[in-house]
Amino acid sequence: MKIAIICPGMLPVPPIEGGAVENLIYALINENEKNINNINITVYSVDGEKSDKFDYNPKYAKYEFIKPLRFYSKFKNSLISKILMKISKKYRRLPILDDVLNKLSSENFDYIVIENRPDYVIPVSKASNNKIILHLHNDHMCDNLYVKRKAEKKAILDTCNKVLVVSNYIKNNIIREFNEYEEKIHILHNGIDCNRFNNTYNKRKYELREKYGINRNDFVLIFAGRLSKEKGILELIKALSKLNKYDNIKLLVVGGSWFNSNKKSKYIKKLQKESKLLNNKIIFTGYINNSDMPNLYSISDVGIVPSVWNDPCPLTILEQMSMKLPIITTNSGGIPEEVNDKCAVILEKDVDLDDKLSKSIVELYSNKKLRESMAMNGELRARHFFSNEKFYENFIRILKL
Repeated sequence: MKIAIICPGMLPVPPIEGGAVENLIYALINENEKNINNINITVYSVDGEKSDKFDYNPKYAKYEFIKPLRFYSKFKNSLISKILMKISKKYRRLPILDDVLNKLSSENFDYIVIENRPDYVIPVSKASNNKIILHLHNDHMCDNLYVKRKAEKKAILDTCNKVLVVSNYIKNNIIREFNEYEEKIHILHNGIDCNRFNNTYNKRKYELREKYGINRNDFVLIFAGRLSKEKGILELIKALSKLNKYDNIKLLVVGGSWFNSNKKSKYIKKLQKESKLLNNKIIFTGYINNSDMPNLYSISDVGIVPSVWNDPCPLTILEQMSMKLPIITTNSGGIPEEVNDKCAVILEKDVDLDDKLSKSIVELYSNKKLRESMAMNGELRARHFFSNEKFYENFIRILKL
């Protein structure tokens, strides 16, 4: 079987600049190298600045790196890029799609998998007669980011052979608006490398704590992700401000305003200003490559994912569960499909979220036995349902339906 995977276009695969979607594509490629299913994959990706330095030569995958326009490369993380994304439908596809279409016209595949870009479906169908699978990591058939008109959305769903979604939350949203396509929609939950996210003894634990100004007896909460409003980090900081009497509770904030970027947005400056009032209880690390995340999870005691938007299926929760961290999170989007009350405290995302977060932090801080039970249940759940092996197995199963 021959499969083409078309990446979203903003970040490269292999994921040298980060990105959840890009890491998931890379996981499929790595699992496919075991060659259980005799599948060859061609990946169409934007060419990252360091792609040529990535030492990886898969046997059953081929990378087609496409140089983005100079204009795009120069401004891709800037305000100019964001403005153009809003006003120009064409600009959204400029990085790689036109070149991909040219290449597809001379190739033949059993399936073309389009990652998270519903607006690519119709152009790809015109360039190729191969079956198309749309893999949605976000609620893009309902959020109007890439496609606004209902007739366009119906045309996309008509054209697709299958639609993969990362959570039942996204499936239900699509069915609510387009119930005639229910049979085409299949849930493919995300996966992670549970062997890499494995909380075995880290001999550098105290060295790493010292690096970030964290004492041996500190109780460390970790937030990992983009520092944007919808992630709930401001609510978490406000929750921590209510815990002044707990001197040894610290918060490790891992991430930047964008993948592979440490530029300080207005929102990050606001977060840091709020944090200055808390006497060094909050540590901002900036962007950290995903390969280094197990080390940071290993020096933490509790993982917190306080999303205030409908997060479809965040990888950070799965990583933290696999690392034996008890979780505090919200009843948002696809999150309740990832966790249950045996491994996580699940909060409603209402106006009292900061109060609920602070009370949940104290509850876990004060109850070591509860933390240990949640940690064990979370690791078992991650390994059983959300490993890369299970992710790949389910992907192949859906292809063969």
